[in-house]
Amino acid sequence: MKGIYRKDLYQILASWPVLLLIAGIVTGLMIYFDAAVGISAFFPIYFAMQAATTIISDRSTGWTRMSTTFPITRKRLTESKYQLTMVSALLGFVLGMAIWALVSALKQKPLDLAGDDLQINLCIAAIITFCATGTLIPLAYMAKKGQEFITIFASFLLPAALVIFWSQNISSEVTMAGNDIISVNINMQLPMLQGMAIFSLLLFVASYLIMPAILARRDQR
Repeated sequence: MKGIYRKDLYQILASWPVLLLIAGIVTGLMIYFDAAVGISAFFPIYFAMQAATTIISDRSTGWTRMSTTFPITRKRLTESKYQLTMVSALLGFVLGMAIWALVSALKQKPLDLAGDDLQINLCIAAIITFCATGTLIPLAYMAKKGQEFITIFASFLLPAALVIFWSQNISSEVTMAGNDIISVNINMQLPMLQGMAIFSLLLFVASYLIMPAILARRDQR
């Protein structure tokens, strides 16, 4: 089984110059626009998607059909994609937090680990990571060849809808004294966002527990 994970890692790392360039550009833009805390959300999503989309590469190269001859069940092979995705997301989280901490130290800014900004970014990262990959993995196996971009687009519909719904429920309360604004209280609806993050994780776990057995019974196309 280690060979399966090694193959996927080699497949991801084969395009390391492009991956590094994209990561560098996004990180640089976040630092430039003083939104370095967003790095903590970017890398888990970025790493998880690289792992999940190895399914598309497997199918396009014919490796998926060939894997049916291996002494490993198709259910186990499918489960390995979920496992690789989860491990990649955790590695992305560690790297993202480390880079954010480094940037904060270089800019001599305090590292606010309990702040709303970090909580919001991590919750959004969890929603996109788990919702998208928990949907993408089964869709990528079930879709016909040529529908790869459709499956990727479809996998982002639910997390996008959740984030949009949350953003529309953000409210603000302004305290006035005459014509002067005394204070502005913004309700970021953190409990709602945290609930969505938990729902997304549960969706991923449910997909991991249910879909491999179902997908194993389907014909490889």
